Amino acid sequence: MSSNKFVKKRLVGLLLASMALSACNVDIVDSGDPVTDSSNNGGSDSSGSDNGTGGDDNGSDDSGSPGNNNGGDSGSDNGSDNGGDSGSDNGSDNGGDSGSDNGSGNTAGDVARGGTLYVDQCVACHGATGNGITAIDSTKQTYEGQSLGDYILNTMPPRSPGSCDAGCATDVAAYIRSWNDNAGKGGDNSGGNGNGSPSDDYQVPENNFAFNGDVENNLTNWGTTAGEISRSTSVKHGGSASAYITNRTSAWNGLTFDVGKLTQGNEYEVAVWVKLPEGSYDTVITLTAKRADDSDSSTYNEYTNIEMVTANDREWTLLQGYYTQTGTDFEHFIIESNDETISFYADDFSIGGEVADDNNGGNTGNDSNQRFFVGNITTSGRVRSDFAQYWDQITPENEGKWGSVEGTRDRYNWGGVDASYNYAKQHNILFKQHTFVWGSQYPKWMDSLSPSEQAAEIEEWIRDFCTRYPDVDMIDVVNEATPGHAPADYARSAFGNDWITKSFQLARKYCPNATLILNDYNVLTWNTDAFISMAKPAINAGVVDAIGLQSHGFEGWATDKLEANLNKIAALGLPIYISEYDVAKTNDQEQLRIMQSQFPMMYNHPSVKGITLWGYVYGRTWVDGSGLIREDGTHRPAMNWLLQYLKDHPKNNGGSDNNGDSNNDQTCDLPSKFNWTSTAPLITPHNSNWASIKDPTVVKYNNQYHVFATVFDTAKNNWGGVYMNFGDFSQANSAQQIDMSTTKTGNTVAPQVFYFEPQNKWYLIYQWGAKYSTNSDISNPSGWSAPKSLLSGGPNNGIDYWVICDDNYCYLFFSGDDGNLYRSKVSIGNFPNFSSYEIVMSDPVAGKLFEASNVYKVDGTNKYLLLVEAYGPRYFRSWTSTSLDGPWSPLADTQSNPFAGAANVTFNGNKWSDDISHGEMIRSGYNQKMTINACNMQYLYQGVDPNSGVSDYNKLPYKIGLISAN
Repeated sequence: MSSNKFVKKRLVGLLLASMALSACNVDIVDSGDPVTDSSNNGGSDSSGSDNGTGGDDNGSDDSGSPGNNNGGDSGSDNGSDNGGDSGSDNGSDNGGDSGSDNGSGNTAGDVARGGTLYVDQCVACHGATGNGITAIDSTKQTYEGQSLGDYILNTMPPRSPGSCDAGCATDVAAYIRSWNDNAGKGGDNSGGNGNGSPSDDYQVPENNFAFNGDVENNLTNWGTTAGEISRSTSVKHGGSASAYITNRTSAWNGLTFDVGKLTQGNEYEVAVWVKLPEGSYDTVITLTAKRADDSDSSTYNEYTNIEMVTANDREWTLLQGYYTQTGTDFEHFIIESNDETISFYADDFSIGGEVADDNNGGNTGNDSNQRFFVGNITTSGRVRSDFAQYWDQITPENEGKWGSVEGTRDRYNWGGVDASYNYAKQHNILFKQHTFVWGSQYPKWMDSLSPSEQAAEIEEWIRDFCTRYPDVDMIDVVNEATPGHAPADYARSAFGNDWITKSFQLARKYCPNATLILNDYNVLTWNTDAFISMAKPAINAGVVDAIGLQSHGFEGWATDKLEANLNKIAALGLPIYISEYDVAKTNDQEQLRIMQSQFPMMYNHPSVKGITLWGYVYGRTWVDGSGLIREDGTHRPAMNWLLQYLKDHPKNNGGSDNNGDSNNDQTCDLPSKFNWTSTAPLITPHNSNWASIKDPTVVKYNNQYHVFATVFDTAKNNWGGVYMNFGDFSQANSAQQIDMSTTKTGNTVAPQVFYFEPQNKWYLIYQWGAKYSTNSDISNPSGWSAPKSLLSGGPNNGIDYWVICDDNYCYLFFSGDDGNLYRSKVSIGNFPNFSSYEIVMSDPVAGKLFEASNVYKVDGTNKYLLLVEAYGPRYFRSWTSTSLDGPWSPLADTQSNPFAGAANVTFNGNKWSDDISHGEMIRSGYNQKMTINACNMQYLYQGVDPNSGVSDYNKLPYKIGLISAN
């Protein structure tokens, strides 16, 4: 669709949408008007019955819905609208609230609660005739001796006769709000909210499937119809950031939010919080649903206005309503304003309702963020026929650079890019564009243009590329911008010192679904700090999705030094792509040695999401000696090693494939009976003050086991936590045990650790009270953040918290030593903000459903395995389900037939414990899906000598052992 058609359709759509607030038809109905039940002035009708008993619809129903709409309602009334509400009222609207009412009327279509005015014509259209305002003074409620009508007449500056624009409606709404605020009229909002805002009590839908509605994952799923979007960390409703739109020039310029596919005929609850910049006047913000364009030029079938509110610069306002999906396929939601130039913030977008089977909550960080790759580049401008045999991502080496595509102004040569892009789509591999804005290999005719012409050409180049290649996976948006490298002077001339951020904003505008990368060289060697200083402004603006690290010239660098600098870049909190790796050695064994040392470090780093090697055919690479195969296809030793390494260490989704399951080729179903063999104690407390070491959580990452556990410190008379790592369980007891109380986390009791891929962070879950900390490097104890609350509104007796996620939701299981198993649930986009809980199962004998619950996904099956500890002596019961929502069916759940316990565990050597207690399975992956392979089950557990003679539970000498299934 052409841009002119789009603008025309949106303006028409917004004009229709704003009829309830239109400049020439603003209706404010007195609460004593016959169309409204006078018994409901500012109250709260929760009965679900319609109290507007006049039945004659005297208030101009803008929505066009027939029947019993009462007194000027706009939108959908579900049976209990009380005197002229605008929006969708579901039975408890308080005396004329619209959307989120902050204690006063929100729009010019609202009842001024307890007010005295009926406005039949807008000020803007009849400024020459007393502004056309008629006061109906039935209740005599005034402020400073004025009725509401007189207050507006005497206070609001008149507009020119005939200048009928939407600004009038905004003014009227603002002055109604001011009158209500000053006069204190408008009822007591008695529906349970006092004089506060009903939006204060708004509850996000339990099944909220809006990924990144809280703007925590950069600007994923956020975009614009026009204007500029950025990520604000200084103004936010919750979390650490909000989306901010500026440079709007028309009413249809708005923020967009993508939630993925919606199901035809289903109703969805949609909400977003909005706020204006400081110093702004109050204005109306609208929430609109956009469907796919049809063939005509109208907007009737493509846009649905859901709700509108008056936003201000003093507090966040809830914009909330209901949308039913009909017609063409759903595209996205739009947050916009009839005020053509107003900037505004939006945050905490949420949507609840039935999730379509093929909906992933919008863009959860597109495929390139979820699919680890090892890729390469074209060879001398073409794609070799053997490319997909070795690589699963392609970058055009030179063909995609601006100077190659548009060497002559307005004459494009897309041939080389077409070849790579089409090859990628045909072979289902990822495509990365290299590059948009760079101070080298750009069209030299740019140097002779004025700044405004340069800006227009940069935007045209990005727009035309994205139009031709809409499904590009990744883009090196800005290349080599570190001072002293090759920053694009023409872009600085066009956009000023903010040229990097501006370039990314243009890329986001035209390629909204691509991963946008800031790429540079020498970052892991000489220029680490300089790169960080250059990158931080754009990263803080929220426009950069990932960092690209060119990796030429590492031959003389120690791997641990490269890793140290890689960790510094990872601390910026973004995914990392190794963008141009090669080992330039003509000697086969030297190349092999360096590859064997460096590649695994990068491949296994938790922040690295993909590696692109820079050429693979010997004699045809950018750097001599870096090729991995000969022209005839024979492999150099480094290539043979690399292929075997990738086969032995498959990696997707945190050690899992694209479905979140482990990469083990062999999978098994769970047996109905279990038998185990236990080791002797593998881990004992090292500190003489520690009476015990227990409650282990374990994950294998980067060929190391990482274990967090609980200790009881007799000197402190308190529980604490420790961390250790080792390569093999034979080394476990010799590993250093680091006291976590010396870190920002404090005491990490009863821990669980996993890597949460949507945020590229390690999470450590622990107690007392549900808490969590995050880290970019699991092996760095000092890198864990200070504790934050994991669950609001949980029971006071909650212990032993356990998180597991599927594709759409995260679940928090926990116990209370009271015979109940509890669970909380949150959408994966809102993790880790759990609130409220429910009981999953109960047992009248508390000790049979005691504590230490674990839940796992079984590889190669549709089953989840639930374990809960019972005591007498301690053993594990088990259940299975095909859903984390249950129901759960017993598997091995008795003391005589347990999952693991004294009845089915034998020992190598002397039996050292009757208890098989709190611990964790050895997982097949390390991400949030908690996968296990039933072919090779092992459980790291706590046990205690039954003959220890200790009766004080705190001082029981727990140790850690390992059981393996027979």
